[in-house]
Amino acid sequence: MHRLYWYPHSLICRSNLINTEKLALMKPSAWIINVARGAVIDEIALTTALQIESAPPAGAVLDVAAVEPLAHDSPLWSMQNVVITPHDSWMTQRAAKDNTAYFVDNLRRLQRGEALREPVPAEYIDPVIELNPH
Repeated sequence: MHRLYWYPHSLICRSNLINTEKLALMKPSAWIINVARGAVIDEIALTTALQIESAPPAGAVLDVAAVEPLAHDSPLWSMQNVVITPHDSWMTQRAAKDNTAYFVDNLRRLQRGEALREPVPAEYIDPVIELNPH
């Protein structure tokens, strides 16, 4: 069974590692791809650079954002040279199958009134959402 793990070392990343200066070093035809951590790229610098025609980078593919979900009013959404994916670049066919089986198992547990496997801690649940299985 595929399991999701949280690694504390994943929090050790440089914020804005890719900034205005680093973007300017790219070839004008290059595209920047971020499937790592959203904070690695300075989104303001990226947005500004992408709006300048013939300046690097030519475009961006973003699977992550500094704050997720990416704000609905972010200019990145409407840029023709930006591809935004739903933070699922890691998903393999096997992982998708395993995640589906895991979800179905938890759904059946919920329907039977059994304890869920690895439930989300209550402090992470939006208090506006009411969880009532009946």
